[in-house]
Amino acid sequence: MPCDVHQEKLAAYFDGELQGAEQATFARHISGCTSCTQALRKLQALRARLKKEAPTLPDGLAARVELALADAGDVQVLSNGIVSRWRIQQFAALAASYAAVALMAGALGYSLMARQQVADTMSHDVVAAHVRALMQEAPYQIASSDQHTVKPWFAGRAEFSPQVRDFGPQGFVLAGGRLDYVAGQRVAALVYRHDKHVIDLLLWPTEKSDANPQFSMSEGFHMASWVSGGLEARAISDVGADEMKAFAGLAAAP
Repeated sequence: MPCDVHQEKLAAYFDGELQGAEQATFARHISGCTSCTQALRKLQALRARLKKEAPTLPDGLAARVELALADAGDVQVLSNGIVSRWRIQQFAALAASYAAVALMAGALGYSLMARQQVADTMSHDVVAAHVRALMQEAPYQIASSDQHTVKPWFAGRAEFSPQVRDFGPQGFVLAGGRLDYVAGQRVAALVYRHDKHVIDLLLWPTEKSDANPQFSMSEGFHMASWVSGGLEARAISDVGADEMKAFAGLAAAP
């Protein structure tokens, strides 16, 4: 199983949402994947913290409610009048509904936190790849502004062939390409220059449906993420927000 599936399925595996055979297959994948193992441990630590800090309903609450109803007669006399048994049952049902909603909200919040943990891991890896490249003498292994030179360079080095385009007339000049490592897998990195800034465009295969660019900040860098034509993309740079949106609009176009 290719390692790129872990971003898609790790949270679902952790929540037990995968089918039996798929759950077992992914468990074998995790046992041999350092990146997935580390991400899974973070999720396990998060679950342990939530269990420790989240409030829980008292043990035997349901049994005590049923016992109280069984002991009650057809009516209950209160200081302000008489309340019939069906009113008590309505109150109990309402209380049970509130408890169920609270539990469902907690479960939903936990699931969202687990998925956010996976997303945060991806963002951290993308930032790390960009910073590693900037620390080198040059942020690419093949230096060229010719897409017909850069694209063939990836043949035999990556398991897929990325689309390579130059946006020089729009101010984003293709500078070259390199291989990098993100989320436990090799990715193609296309390097662009905008004035004195370097923009990394990281690409890898995915089964996700096409999605328009989404923008965020991570560790001081502007990032854009999208899916197009079976490839997931992450663009990262210290350019301004407007420049990142302009670049993503060009790079994400068919």
